[in-house]
Amino acid sequence: MGVSIEVWRARTGMFCGRASLTSRSREAKNDVASVTATASILASILTILLLIGNIEPNPGPFPCKLPWCTIVPTTISSNVRHQQFHAMDKHFMFTCPACDYGTKSFSALNTHVSLTHRERRHHIADPDHADESLPPLPHNCSVDLCCFSTASFWELVQHLCNNHINEGVTVKCPFVASGACSRDHISFKKASTLRSHLSQYHGGWNDGGCPRKNKSALATENTSTAFDFTTSHEGFDCIMESATTPDQVVDPGLLNDTLLTNNIAKFYLEMYGVFCLPVKTIQEISENISFFTDIMHQRMKIVLSGELKELNIPDDKIRAINVKVFNADLLHATHHKDRPGPSLTSDYLRKQFFKDNFNYMEPIELNLTDDPKSKSRIQLVPITQTLSTLLADPTVQREIESSFLRVPSNSDLVSHYTEGSQFINEDHPVREIHLNLYIDGVNPVMNVLGSAKNKFKTLVMYFTIGNVQAHNNAKVISKHLVALVSESVFKALKGEVCFKSVIDEIDILERDGIQFKGSHVPVCLEFMLGDNLGQHQIGGFWDYFSGDFFCRFCTITKASFRKNPAQTNPPLTEETFNYRAHKANMTETPYKGIEGNCAFNSLKYFHSTKSLCPCIGHDILEGVVSWDLSGILSLFVKKKWFSYKMLNRRIKQFKCDGVDIPNKPAPVNIKGKKLGGHAVQNWMLLRLVPFIIGDKILDFNDPAWQLYLKLKKLCEFFCGHSFLKSDLAYLKFVLIPEYFEQRALTLLDTKKYPLRPKHHYMAHYPDLMLQFGPLIDVWTLGHEQKHKFFKHFCRMNQNFKNIQYSCAIRHQMNLCYLSLGELYPLGSNVTASQPISASPHLNEVAHLLSNFSPNCIDCEAIEVDGSLKYSRRNFLILSSDGPDIIGGFIRVIAMEPNDCYPTFVLEKIKALYDPDRGVYKLPLDGAGELIGVPYNDLPYKQTQPLYKCGSYLAFSLKSKVHQSL
Repeated sequence: MGVSIEVWRARTGMFCGRASLTSRSREAKNDVASVTATASILASILTILLLIGNIEPNPGPFPCKLPWCTIVPTTISSNVRHQQFHAMDKHFMFTCPACDYGTKSFSALNTHVSLTHRERRHHIADPDHADESLPPLPHNCSVDLCCFSTASFWELVQHLCNNHINEGVTVKCPFVASGACSRDHISFKKASTLRSHLSQYHGGWNDGGCPRKNKSALATENTSTAFDFTTSHEGFDCIMESATTPDQVVDPGLLNDTLLTNNIAKFYLEMYGVFCLPVKTIQEISENISFFTDIMHQRMKIVLSGELKELNIPDDKIRAINVKVFNADLLHATHHKDRPGPSLTSDYLRKQFFKDNFNYMEPIELNLTDDPKSKSRIQLVPITQTLSTLLADPTVQREIESSFLRVPSNSDLVSHYTEGSQFINEDHPVREIHLNLYIDGVNPVMNVLGSAKNKFKTLVMYFTIGNVQAHNNAKVISKHLVALVSESVFKALKGEVCFKSVIDEIDILERDGIQFKGSHVPVCLEFMLGDNLGQHQIGGFWDYFSGDFFCRFCTITKASFRKNPAQTNPPLTEETFNYRAHKANMTETPYKGIEGNCAFNSLKYFHSTKSLCPCIGHDILEGVVSWDLSGILSLFVKKKWFSYKMLNRRIKQFKCDGVDIPNKPAPVNIKGKKLGGHAVQNWMLLRLVPFIIGDKILDFNDPAWQLYLKLKKLCEFFCGHSFLKSDLAYLKFVLIPEYFEQRALTLLDTKKYPLRPKHHYMAHYPDLMLQFGPLIDVWTLGHEQKHKFFKHFCRMNQNFKNIQYSCAIRHQMNLCYLSLGELYPLGSNVTASQPISASPHLNEVAHLLSNFSPNCIDCEAIEVDGSLKYSRRNFLILSSDGPDIIGGFIRVIAMEPNDCYPTFVLEKIKALYDPDRGVYKLPLDGAGELIGVPYNDLPYKQTQPLYKCGSYLAFSLKSKVHQSL
C-alpha cells in the first residue's frame, strides 16, 4: 500500500492538506520532507528575525525576493531568468521584480512581465526614479466595436468566452496584441479550445486573477501567541510574500496556537469524513509526518546554531532561540506524545480531539435481542443530538425562523407542503419544527456476486428538516443519518423492534420539544418518504404488488384497475386500515393488502394512510415514462422513421445546455421494453425528443406522437414546484383519462406493454398534489444520491466487518466536518464584474440606470445561494400568456454593493407554443422591451436551456408555467 500527500501547504508553521492513495511511497516521503522542510525553514527564519531583529534586507536594484538568496540582478529580465533556476521546485513563489504580482507558475510570471512591463524589462533600475514605475497596462477586448477593458487578464478571458464566443464570434488569443503569442493566424470558436490554448502555451494565465472560494475558517479565539505580530519587523513582509499565494495573504491574527492546532485536526477530519481513507492509511500519514519533522528539527538545529554563532550570538542565547523556535512548531508538537498540548498520534486521540473541539458525535450500537452475542444490532444516531448541532448553525436558524413567519395562503396557488390539505387539517402551531423520515435499502458494497450478493444489504434511515426551503432541502448535505440496520435483521424482527428507539425519541421531541434560541420548540414527524417497496414495508402494507390489493392509497382491486385504469376508489381511512391490520395480526396472514400495524402510527400526526408520500422519480420517471416512452419510440422504429442505431447516435452526439448537462439522456434499450437511463435521464429524454429526433417525425398527428405529447404534458403538471388548485380537476378528469384512452389505442401489445401498479398511482396524483403540495419537493432522488457516500467509503476501505458500524462512524465524521462551516450559504458569489458605467450594453439600458447607484457593478456571471448560476444571455421564464410564455434574456446582471441578491435587466420576449412539437419557439426578430427584475421577484428562478429547432431557438418545459398571481 502506497500513500502520497497530494497537497501540503506551509504557512509559517501552519499545516493543512489532503491525502490520496497512490502506488509510490518513496515519492510521498520526498514530498512530505520537502514541504515540511520549507515550512520549518520559513518558521525558523521568521523567528530569528523577530528575536534578534538585526538582519538587513539585501540592497540592490532588483534583488531576488527569496529570503535565502543573495543574488542581486540589475534588470527585470535578468531577475526573471534568475528565478527560472527555481522553476523545478513548485513550492517556491515567483514574484515580479517591478511590482507585487506573485505566482507559483514561472510561465505566468514571464507572461505578466511581457504584458505589464514590456517597456521596462531590459531597463536598469534608477534609484532616483524609484517611485516612477509605469502603471500596469489595461487589457482591452480585441473584438471590433467592443469597448470592454479591465485590469485583470482573467476577466478579459471570461468576457471573450461569455460575450463573444458564446454568441458565435470568433476571437484570437488575447496575447497576440502584446506580441507574446506568435499564433496570430489561429482563431477560436469554442471557449474550451481558447482555454486549452492558453493553458498549453501560456501556462498560469489565470494565476492571481480568478476569484476563489475559501473554505469556511474556524472561529478564531483571542489566545496569546508566542510573539507579538503587531510589531513591525524587517524581513517579515518578504517571508510572508514568499510563503503565500497571490490571492491569500496570511493574517498574523491567524497564527494562533489554538486555530493552528484545529486546522491540523481538521485536515485529519477531512481524510476521515470526506476522502474516506482507511484508518491504516491515515495512521501511516501521521507517522510519516512525525518521522520527517524529527529529522528536519535535527537538521535545522545544526544549521541554525552554526548561523547564529557566525553572528556572534552567545551560546545561552542560541539555546534559548532554539527552544523558542521548536516550541512554536505545532505540527511537530501535535505528532509527538512527549510534547505539551493535544496529540494527534493515534486514531483514538484524534477522535477524542474531534469530540472535545468539533462536537463529533459517535453513533450508538444497540442490541435488538436479549442475547448479548447476537449480531442483530442497529446503529443509531440520536436525532436530538444531530438536531442540536444543526440548530447551532446560523444559516439553519435563519431558515427555521423564516418558516415561522410563513403566512398561510388562501390563493389558488400551492407552492409548499404547508399549503397542502393534510398540513392545514392537522392544525399545527406556528412555531414548530417538522421532520421528514426516509427509509430505503442500499447495498454499500458494489459488484458483489453469487451468494454474497445481498449479504451486506442495509436498511438506512435519514431525516430532513421540513422547515428548510425546498432548494436547500434538495441538497445532499440536508440529509442526516438516523439509523443503519441489516435488511435481514429488519425482515426478521420487523420495524416495531428495529425502530423502537427512534419512535421513542420522536415521541419525546413531540412532547418536550427542543431548545432553539432560548425557548423550547415542539418537533413532529410530518411525512415518511421512500419508494413503493420501502413505504409498504414500513407502513404495514403487503409488499407483493402482483396481489389483488396493491394500492396503499385506496381499496381498488387489480381487476377493477385493468377494466378502468383511470379509476380511483375512495381513499383508505384510518378505521379501515386499523380493522384490516387487526385481522392480519389475528390470522398472521395479510388481509386485503394489510400485513400489520405500523409502529410509527403511535406518533401525534403520523398515520400510514395519510403520511406516506409518493415518489414521482420512481412512479413516473422510472416507471410510466420509462415503459411508455420506450413503447412509443419502438412504434416509430417499426414505421421506419428512424432506427435505434440512429436514435442512440443522436443521443450520444446531442449537446445539452445549462442545467441539463449533468443528466444527459442515456441510450435507449433496443429491446423496446424500458428506457436505459435513471429517473432524471428519462425525464431529460422525454423533454428533448423534439430536438434530438423531431425532424424524423413524418406525421405529427400520428397516434404514437400524440400519446408522447400527452405524456410530456402530464409530467409538466406533476414535476412543478408550484401548481394551481383549479388545474387539478382538468388533470384528474380530462388529461389522465385521455392519456389512458390514447395508450389503449396506441400500445396494442398488452403483453409487451402491460398496465402496471405505477400507472394506477399516477391516477391518484391530482389528489396527492392537493394533499402533500408539490410532489417534487418530497421525491426521494436527493436521498438516493446520499447513498453514494457509503458506496465510496466501502470502495476505499475494502473492510466489510460490521459494515453498518463503519459506515455510521464515517458518516458522523463527514457531518462533523460539514458543521465546521455554514450549511446553507446565503448571498451571491460574483465570478467577474465591472462598473455598471462600463457595461457594453450601456446605451441600451441607460433609461434603467437611474435605478442603480454609481457603485453598482455589472456581473459577467453570478452564483446565488451556492446553487443557482446565472450569466448573460441566459433565458428566464416570467409567466404564461394563454398558450404562450413570457420570458426574457439576461442582458445585465446588476449588483448593488450592500445587497445579497442581484437585479436582472431582461430583454422581454414572448415564446410561441408549437403544438406539433410541444416546445416553445423564440421569434427570430429578437429585440424586446428591457425591464428590471430583482432576483427575489423572479417567479421561476431556474434558467431555461435553449436548443435549435429547425431555424428557431426553442425550449422544452420541465414544469407547467402559470400566470403570475
